[in-house]
Amino acid sequence: MHARPPGDGVDTNTVLGKVVTVLWAFTADDHVLTLAELGRRTGLPKGTLHRVVTDLVAVRLLDKDPAGYRLSGQLFE
Repeated sequence: MHARPPGDGVDTNTVLGKVVTVLWAFTADDHVLTLAELGRRTGLPKGTLHRVVTDLVAVRLLDKDPAGYRLSGQLFE
């Protein structure tokens, strides 16, 4: 399974579009992704990406790991 390419039918000019783009960047094989890898996969500017992942961690949709970010178990509950 591959991450969806940036701009794959998602309007990244909206907050929801940015959130979906970040979540879709993860594949079934990913355990942890660095901010740099998320940036490559999403095409979002670093500052924007940092704000989005920080918000996703705050609402427990992503977990912050010493090595990067991973999908939270909260997503699957």
